[in-house]
Amino acid sequence: EVVANFAGLIESFFHPPGMEKRHWGFKEIRYGGNDRAIEMLAELFPNARFVFIARNPVDVIASQTALGWGSRTALGTGWKQLAEVWAARNRGLLEFQRANEERTRWVRFESLISKDSGAVDDLFEWLGFETSDRQGELVDLQEGIWRKPRKDGKPHRTMFSERKLRHIARIVRGPSRALGY
Repeated sequence: EVVANFAGLIESFFHPPGMEKRHWGFKEIRYGGNDRAIEMLAELFPNARFVFIARNPVDVIASQTALGWGSRTALGTGWKQLAEVWAARNRGLLEFQRANEERTRWVRFESLISKDSGAVDDLFEWLGFETSDRQGELVDLQEGIWRKPRKDGKPHRTMFSERKLRHIARIVRGPSRALGY
């Protein structure tokens, strides 16, 4: 009874009574690792499907670094901690996916934002949603740090030296390879 009540509480936030929605969901970037939040959601919502969006780890870490995440670390090692967090979270999500293959789908961010990749159509088909030109408009992103050039015109990932890039690659190696990076 506690599980059903808690599930009802969560659903009331995203799908309040009287709201005309067939499906609901939310985006969260902090799940994974050892927090067991995904497993809890899977237990609360046994018919739920989970979509995990993977993004190139160097681009994630560069974006987070450009936004100042991890900047309050000794010796400017925030990028290293961000790489460790990326690896831990994605290892946790990959582990969940292996145990719940029928309920999970990975989509690469780079494919998702490309109108020509077919990723949105494939995802919507898996979810049982109809597609239209509107989905293409939604993924045609024009904002975000990854779209904004640096003052020197270079991509954000160029903020890292070759040495740091090799170090990041070592930290994220396992989950990065599993996700096709």
